[in-house]
Amino acid sequence: MVIVCALLGGVAGFGFSKLSPKSFTASASVLLRPSPGNSLSPQIGLSNANQLTIAMTTEVSLVTTPVVAAKASSLAGGSLPATGDAVAATVPPSTQIVVVSYTAPTATRAEAGANAYAKAFLSFRASNAKAATDAQTKSLQSQLKAADAALKTAAAQAASDTDPRSYAAQELQLYAERVASLNNSISTAGTVSLDPGTVIRTGVLPTTENGVPGWVLVAAGAILGMVLGLLAAVARQLGDKRIRSADTTVVEGLPILAAAAVPMQVLDPSDAASADMQSLLETFRQLRTAVTTSAGRGTVVAFTSLRPAKPTAVLAYNLTTTLTLAGYSACVVDLDSSAPGLLEQLGATAESTGDGAGIAGVEVIRADGQPHDFYNPEVRTRLEKLRATNDFTILAAAPCGTADGDVGASLADATVLVASENRSTVPGVRLARERMLRLGAPSLGLLLVGRVVATSHRKAASTRVGAPAVPDSHALRD
Repeated sequence: MVIVCALLGGVAGFGFSKLSPKSFTASASVLLRPSPGNSLSPQIGLSNANQLTIAMTTEVSLVTTPVVAAKASSLAGGSLPATGDAVAATVPPSTQIVVVSYTAPTATRAEAGANAYAKAFLSFRASNAKAATDAQTKSLQSQLKAADAALKTAAAQAASDTDPRSYAAQELQLYAERVASLNNSISTAGTVSLDPGTVIRTGVLPTTENGVPGWVLVAAGAILGMVLGLLAAVARQLGDKRIRSADTTVVEGLPILAAAAVPMQVLDPSDAASADMQSLLETFRQLRTAVTTSAGRGTVVAFTSLRPAKPTAVLAYNLTTTLTLAGYSACVVDLDSSAPGLLEQLGATAESTGDGAGIAGVEVIRADGQPHDFYNPEVRTRLEKLRATNDFTILAAAPCGTADGDVGASLADATVLVASENRSTVPGVRLARERMLRLGAPSLGLLLVGRVVATSHRKAASTRVGAPAVPDSHALRD
């Protein structure tokens, strides 16, 4: 799951990188010079940091104005900024530099836009400087013309007055100084630099897209997918109530008596060449030890299956086989009407004969009649006879939770719950355990199995292996 989520995250990151809109940004740097008519003018004291900051803040805000945009559009030969484009300007700290950035869907358009805006901004400042200088010169010349006229009038009046301290003489001196001052101002205005600045770095063709590189998105998507996969796996593990023999040895207070590592089939201890058969024999030897330790002789033990239901007749037969191999007298009673009969699973009929494939001493008793007939005094009487003549009587009961399963469990002294590895659940074990207690057949523990092979390759000779066939009168109710 984690690997799949990581792959999906990587694919999602790759798809996002391909589907997200592309954009490129080019930047041009402009060094501003103080010029008349602009915020950064010769009148600004460059040594005053506050005044310089205010002037540059004003200058940079003018880059994105419609007037500059119109000039940039004229230079570029098209409308700027175009749809989907963006222009911005910044001032590096403590400088007279304006950095103009232009963002567009293509690298070529970004480069052209940045250079056009840089030139347009300088053109805008140059126009402001020329307009301001022209206006100042015109005003000074108008004042000079008026001062010249006043000077001539004062000179005529002073010519007729011989007193050098007279009012006319003083007025003549005043206008003469005024004319000289205006001439000086006009001369100074003509020498003021109108240079708005210069482009110190032109915009170049951007080689990388804006935003996060595609490989980073792929890696981030894969990592995010892996994290989500881990979280999902942890959540699934914490919420998974299925039984696994590798995770625990006790489920709801019941021990796992044995766990089959191979598909369940009829046990043939003489088949030493089969690794599966030897593994199966080991499983039921473990179960035999657990049953004989927990239950005394003369005990009736029932096999009943949790959901999903498993046939219990083969399991009961296999346990009975290992009990007889250990020298115990034991028989198996098939009460599970929900599955094929045990004799049919062994590949035999009640009338067939044979040598029993070397599994001696195993008596198979069929429960004739309908399931509801099992719960009657005759059945209990027959079981008591079996209890008296056998060390262990093993019942193959119907699945737990069914009416037939309840009948089978009620006939036993103890039960073995058959659970499916990785399929049966912990809550199911809890309910079955409580149910067995109510029926008076407490559970000894769990037998974990996988797949059950319903048919054996061997031929069971009779209801008592190694003996003549048992007639129909050997049924449980007789």
